[in-house]
Amino acid sequence: MSAVASTLRVPLARPFRASLSGNVTQEQVAGCAIIQLMLSMAGQVNGQLRIRLGGLPIGSGGLSMTASQVDLSAAGMPEALDGRVVSLPGGAFEARRGSGG
Repeated sequence: MSAVASTLRVPLARPFRASLSGNVTQEQVAGCAIIQLMLSMAGQVNGQLRIRLGGLPIGSGGLSMTASQVDLSAAGMPEALDGRVVSLPGGAFEARRGSGG
């Protein structure tokens, strides 16, 4: 029996930029706001991105985030990645894989 070594080419081995398009929905559940973004990515990485943000609604619009979930699938990946939003500065966000800090 012989072993075959293969190199997995991971398209997300480093930060990337992509154009996003899709839908945003918002709902209220037990006094909390849940915002969901269902997005298609095109550019350095092509795929699908789902972002869920939960928290307390704030008067000026949006929410004070207390929880998040990010699911990303991209061309060339054997399975989807999951993670969470770790930063929401202005109109951008940073997400990290996994649920740890």
